[in-house]
This record gives sequence, C-alpha cells and structure tokens, in this order.
Amino acid sequence: MADSGLLESLLRLVEKVDGGLDSQDAVRELGVEHQVVVGAVKSLQALGEVIEATQRSSKHWELTGEGREISEQGSHEARVFNAIPEEGLPQSQLMKLPSGKVGFSKAMSNKWIRLDKAHEGGPCVFRTVSLNFFLICFLSSDPLNAEIFMFYIINAATQFR
Repeated sequence: MADSGLLESLLRLVEKVDGGLDSQDAVRELGVEHQVVVGAVKSLQALGEVIEATQRSSKHWELTGEGREISEQGSHEARVFNAIPEEGLPQSQLMKLPSGKVGFSKAMSNKWIRLDKAHEGGPCVFRTVSLNFFLICFLSSDPLNAEIFMFYIINAATQFR
C-alpha cells in the first residue's frame, strides 16, 4: 500500500479540482514519479468507493538533444551550406565543423555543394546554387519553410559577425 501521507495529499488534491484530475497533473503537484501516483490511485480504489478513476493514455513528444540543436541552429546541411563562402572552403576545414561530416554528405546529395578535388591547395568545397536560388527552392516546397529558412538565415548571419 502507498504511503498514507501520499494518499492524503492525493485525496486533498482531487478534492480541490472540480471535474477530476489527470495523473500527470498530480505528478507535477506532488513531485513524485508517475508510477507512484498510479500506485496510490490503485491503493485508494482497493479501499472501495473512495475514488473513481478511468484509464486514459496520451502521447508526449519531446525533442532529443540533436533535435533541439537542429531547431536552434538549422539542419546539418543548411549549416554546411551557410559556412561556405563564395571563394569556397577547403574540405579539411569543412570537416572540422560540428556538422561537417553529416552536413557535407546531405548537401552533396541535395546538389547544393560540389567538391573540387583538383583545386589548387587541395580538395575544396563550393556552393553550386546561389543563396537566392536556394531560398526560392526551399520556400516553394512548403509555406512553413519560409519561417524556418528565415530562422536559418538569421542564425547564420549572427554566426559570421
């Protein structure tokens, strides 16, 4: 059986809320794990007609660390594209960037960049599309991309100051 202090706290919480209480709200209010709240509810149900509970399920989506990074800084390939100046960038330098390896592969497959292996001074990476063309293609595929793209551009501009 659950701790009597927890049971009392849960009952007081349910009493305060008109129309019922979601277990996730109880978790936040009581500062305990979800399974502890579920156990307390089951203990109260075992006592008889003390509490009425119905089971519901819900989904909770949360970004991973990489997802947060992409939402804040842009996709790997967009970061690589934005890092390449007009005169190109040595491949060795590009690969040292945090998104260099993954971004290089994706940007190459998207044909946004090209690799000149015969370049004087060693392999060099160049943009194959202008920023304006990139903008037009990106925005035409999905209206939401306008906001996303402007976010990338603003972030890229602040990175190069």
